[in-house]
Amino acid sequence: MDLSAVAQDLFDEVKSRYTNLTLGDADAQVTTDPQMARFFKFNFADNPVSVAIDEESVRLIYNKDITDILDEESEQQWYQFARTMREFAVTHNMNFKPQDVEKLDLEQGDFEFMSQVNTVKENKMHGTSKTSYHKLDKTKMIIRHSKAIDEDVPGARSRNISSIFVENKEGERFRFPYNYLSGARAMMMHVAKGGNPYDAIGESIIKKVEEIAQLRKFSQYAVRQGLVDENTLPYVEAATDKIAEAKRTLHRIAKQGTYEQTVEALDSNTTDLQQEDINDLKKLFTKETFDEDIMDAFKFLPINEFKKDDDETEVDYKALTGTAMRTAPYVNKFLSDPDNKLILKKDDSYDKLQNNLRSQMSDMEQKLAAVMRDIATRFLSADPQDDEVANFASDMETKLAAAGELFNKEDPNMKTLKSVAMQLANRYLQDMKKMQQSDEYRDEVRKSPEDVKAFKNIKGKDIEKGKLQKQYKRKYKDESQHFEAWIDSKVAEMNIVLESEDVVKSKYEDPFKI
Repeated sequence: MDLSAVAQDLFDEVKSRYTNLTLGDADAQVTTDPQMARFFKFNFADNPVSVAIDEESVRLIYNKDITDILDEESEQQWYQFARTMREFAVTHNMNFKPQDVEKLDLEQGDFEFMSQVNTVKENKMHGTSKTSYHKLDKTKMIIRHSKAIDEDVPGARSRNISSIFVENKEGERFRFPYNYLSGARAMMMHVAKGGNPYDAIGESIIKKVEEIAQLRKFSQYAVRQGLVDENTLPYVEAATDKIAEAKRTLHRIAKQGTYEQTVEALDSNTTDLQQEDINDLKKLFTKETFDEDIMDAFKFLPINEFKKDDDETEVDYKALTGTAMRTAPYVNKFLSDPDNKLILKKDDSYDKLQNNLRSQMSDMEQKLAAVMRDIATRFLSADPQDDEVANFASDMETKLAAAGELFNKEDPNMKTLKSVAMQLANRYLQDMKKMQQSDEYRDEVRKSPEDVKAFKNIKGKDIEKGKLQKQYKRKYKDESQHFEAWIDSKVAEMNIVLESEDVVKSKYEDPFKI
């Protein structure tokens, strides 16, 4: 690997974002040559951050308390920068290792220290192989793990959680009802502030975690069962927004600087549902059977916002402009039938190419457009009506490719169309995965055109499926022999005879030989 080129690329990436950049070489000495640099130190929102590179990895080195120091907007920018560094590592075929350290500042002499750091310390958590501790003032969070912790694995103390306890300054211990760290951290801050799990704020914190759990179950159910369409999409999107809002609330409660103002505005009210509303939602989210476990999530959804007015009429999809919007209902119907297969023209090399291309794409819409393009160009079906699937994929690929272009006017129904496209892409990707595991399944979803539907010969007569190639091989088997015989007869008619002296030997024995 050319580490000098990587260093130059990293310098360009970081320099374009942050000033006051200090470079250190492999000997832990300050340098001004970007290609010699192996350590890059700069300030992120007045917080010292460093990036180190070696032959195998890119390490992002930062103070372990940085997220507690930053405000919410800067925190999101920090996570975005971390993702950028991870993408940089991936594009240069290197490992990415985020590393937090105890020191509040990283001086020039710390370059040598950073070059020797190979492990990541847990953020605020320590303990034994089966128990982790997190202290806040005189309050403590105790985490029991179902598996032994490997200290060399980043984030190990945040995984395999079997139970969480919050202990106050008197030594009273309360088991948090969910194995959810963000909620437990919020409860620990509340207890440290003098509250308890059973007061109004403590109950509101638990309700927020319950809200996240129920809405996640609801969203996963809708996507897994293929129930996301133009009618259910607003509810699914509302569930996603409510999850994000609840997580932000817990995150702010867990912070010293935002605790007070967040708990003052804390709202734990839920919607009182009428039986009529429950029945309507059941119809929307029922395929063949309804999962009663997701009914608890309904009370968190803004039901009244999505109710139709009495004078509101149903949408006539046939009257809508745009191929994708007209064909979307048929695609939903096609995907909901388990007997329907997404059959594409057989081409093993093209399948492999598509997998490689998608793995190199970082943007989700790019990947979605690539899948739509493949379906549009290779989809096969014996039923002409199923061509609506290819038509939808073709129009969606065009819309996705045009997104973000200058003067492009986005389709107002784009959210609805994307949800249908995602379901179609999900079927495509599931097929790709199953094909790698089973050659028999590959033969079911990858076929030649003549194996799917009948064709007509030159006389307009139907040729049975699978017989086209065989018939034409038989018909034109001796075509080359007949052509050569015809050429020989024409040459003979011209009566051309070449004498030996008329033939001049080329001065090149072999024109292709150098």
